[in-house]
Amino acid sequence: MLQRAGAAVAPLEERLAVTIAREEYSQSLMLGRNAGPAVRRKLVSEVAWVPTGDAIVWAFYRDVVTVDGEPVRDRSTRLDELFSSGFGPDARERAARILDESARYNLGTRRTLNFPTVALSVLHPRNQPRFRFRAAGTDIVDGVPTFKVRFAEATRPTLIRTSSRWSTVSTSA
Repeated sequence: MLQRAGAAVAPLEERLAVTIAREEYSQSLMLGRNAGPAVRRKLVSEVAWVPTGDAIVWAFYRDVVTVDGEPVRDRSTRLDELFSSGFGPDARERAARILDESARYNLGTRRTLNFPTVALSVLHPRNQPRFRFRAAGTDIVDGVPTFKVRFAEATRPTLIRTSSRWSTVSTSA
């Protein structure tokens, strides 16, 4: 199963190369294990995936356009302008500033690594050895039979980090 997943993910590295899209991202901040969402937020953003050639596979840049329907001030089509002239060192630095600025709209911990392709990075053939995978049963999701897989990152430095410490990725999918 992991070989098939890796074979499906690897070509996406090139196919997603410098893809710019519109994203609608709903967040909920949960306070306590059994509590419902205390705060909700809806972000509309321009996003870009840029291949890195390293373990994270894609750099993901989110430039927030609106927060809960309200436009973000002093914002234009920064990602379009940023990537239209290539992605050299200067563009990387400007992109990192855009990403950091947009992270302030996240609920909870300020983070820049909450993007939809992070699971694909885990399944990429060059990253699979970093993790320990094990079968965890089956389920039906939206009427489709699925396999559950538990995984934990076993290599340091970890693939996913916060600004304050290394994190261990351990979840089921």
